Amino acid sequence: MRMANELTGEPMTEDGYRPFMDTAERERGEYELARGNKDLARKHLDTLMGFANEGRMLPEQVWDQPASLGSIFRVGAGTGSATPLAWSMAQFIRLAVSIQHGRNVETPPIVAARYLQKLRRTK
Repeated sequence: MRMANELTGEPMTEDGYRPFMDTAERERGEYELARGNKDLARKHLDTLMGFANEGRMLPEQVWDQPASLGSIFRVGAGTGSATPLAWSMAQFIRLAVSIQHGRNVETPPIVAARYLQKLRRTK
């Protein structure tokens, strides 16, 4: 996910930040797990683990662009945003627990049943 300049729609530059929001990785992992693709969900979790700093804490935002000369940012490293960020860490843990259980643990069973029935009817 890339942020854009609200006025021009162009990608933001280093001076305005253009961070990859690692939230997308967590959400994509949960989406893949809901689709029944546990292996792909695990790959998203592994990607998130790569974003952690030396203390294994996850930042709010991760830089997704190659570093330019004199850049303070590194690809895959935090942008200087809040680290650790409580909800970032909580989402990581939730995805890990969900993968372990083979389902999204925060999806109420009645909701899961409804959409599984709908999916079975379309096949």
